[in-house]
Amino acid sequence: MYQHKIVTDLLYEPVSLQECKEFMEIDFCEFDDLITRLIKSARIASEKFTGYSYGKKTIAVVSNQCKVQLPYGPFIEVVSLKDKNGNAIDANSYSIFGFDNPIITVGNTITPINYDPYYDILGTALRTYNEWTLEYEAGYEELPEDFKHAICMRVETAFKYRADGTPENMNKAINTSTEIEFAYRNNPIM
Repeated sequence: MYQHKIVTDLLYEPVSLQECKEFMEIDFCEFDDLITRLIKSARIASEKFTGYSYGKKTIAVVSNQCKVQLPYGPFIEVVSLKDKNGNAIDANSYSIFGFDNPIITVGNTITPINYDPYYDILGTALRTYNEWTLEYEAGYEELPEDFKHAICMRVETAFKYRADGTPENMNKAINTSTEIEFAYRNNPIM
């Protein structure tokens, strides 16, 4: 089991307001604020669908397992890895394999003194003892054009159906870009 949170999000959106307006063939400024908000929500939805980070961000993962698949690739670098007491875990005690969807393996720490597996049938004491927290950076430096196109498609459809928020029309907003995104889908973020 693991939990993750985004510590620092993107500094700027990978698709600019101008790019999106050109895609939508809009040449007026009345809806710039709305389109800007739609770009961010479309990017977040697309990231969750594909399992990738569309720009550089810092992510924290807390787990008690020895092996965990990290969310939001592509992986860039480890910021810190600490045990449950906040002590740094030595670089020789873990390994990271993969780029787009990396797996971290944190070596088993020493079993606690007086640990008796007979009285810990579910292994809860051992899992609590082996808890660790990883902070790392992940994301694309330059977003592939297909992802930019998918974001623009999500924005265009959401903008088109903004006044009619029926479930049928909301599904249209989601389904327009999923054909492109599905080809790149890694592990969706829940």
